[in-house]
Amino acid sequence: MRPPGIRKLTAGVVERSLEFGTLYATYLHDFGVPGECDAQFRGLLSRLLRRGWIGGFYMASRTEWLGFCIYSRTYSPVARSPAYSLDDMFVSPSHRRQGVPSRLVLGLVELARKQEAKRIYVNTDAGDGVLMRFYERNGFVDADANILMLEVT
Repeated sequence: MRPPGIRKLTAGVVERSLEFGTLYATYLHDFGVPGECDAQFRGLLSRLLRRGWIGGFYMASRTEWLGFCIYSRTYSPVARSPAYSLDDMFVSPSHRRQGVPSRLVLGLVELARKQEAKRIYVNTDAGDGVLMRFYERNGFVDADANILMLEVT
């Protein structure tokens, strides 16, 4: 069961939600993607969700989106089991440091348990101390250069 407030991100939500569009445009801007690429990236995200190549969760209030995460399913040869990769996570600047990212990660942990996956991986910048501490607080450990891993129990 997903944590309270966590919703499944679907292609329909990506295509129709103006609030998601606003949050996604902020995400792209923060990573230096030109604004004119917004519709193109939303279209790609929608197609990948529709085809089941990726999945996602989001949190929203009645008036605005708080954050989202995108994941993909993979396989861990070491654990000999399914695994997940946390590919992207973004939280609205006005909602950071309020537990939103931890709840999104918890949503993925619950999904991994349900699907009998043993690990969740995240590729991150080892030089970003704030981000590294966030993942460590949420149970991730170093697995390789710039890759953190969470054992799902």
